[in-house]
Amino acid sequence: MDKPTPVQTAQPGIFAAEAPTLSRQAAEDFLIHEARLLDDWQLEAWNQLFTDDGIYWIPLDETRPIGTSVSIVHDTALGREERIFHLTRNSFPAQSPRSRTLHFISNVSVTMASASSEALKATWGVLECGTQATGNPEAQGADIIVRSNQIVHEMRAGDVRQRGLGEVRSIVMTVEHVLRRAAPGDGVETLRIALKKVLLINRDSWLGNMTFLI
Repeated sequence: MDKPTPVQTAQPGIFAAEAPTLSRQAAEDFLIHEARLLDDWQLEAWNQLFTDDGIYWIPLDETRPIGTSVSIVHDTALGREERIFHLTRNSFPAQSPRSRTLHFISNVSVTMASASSEALKATWGVLECGTQATGNPEAQGADIIVRSNQIVHEMRAGDVRQRGLGEVRSIVMTVEHVLRRAAPGDGVETLRIALKKVLLINRDSWLGNMTFLI
């Protein structure tokens, strides 16, 4: 009998987890759910997918430990809230008009990893486990590492004679999610993002306008 896949709850930022392990199909469903929130500009709901100490990270040099070198983006909870507030409540030239995006996801793989596993250390890019990197003493036990290849097509509407407008561009990346299980007040076990690590294929080259969320 096929294992059940996660079921989206009434809250758009909440995604029910499958137990005791996560199938590839369930992981893919989670990634599609996250991508839809981003493409539909439901940024507050997207932020709810993260753990309280979750990190959204776009490293410049993925071989360096997280938080020890310059990153393209390194957002804790406060950083994400500030970025989302800026995108949704303020008007600024880089997002006027705002970006439209479409995510395409492929090559999804799932690894169950203990806090001390080499796979988890490699994903966090630290010598110590991800638990210590986030400062969360309760995040022991098994984490779920989900790796995928993604392409984000992005454009800003407008006259093509104006630089950066009216042209579709493609952003190619490998994405690593560290997922954890959490039980909110309603008792429904959900998946939460402890780390979203985005490895842009051109991360050490010219990036263009990257003022939107991917």
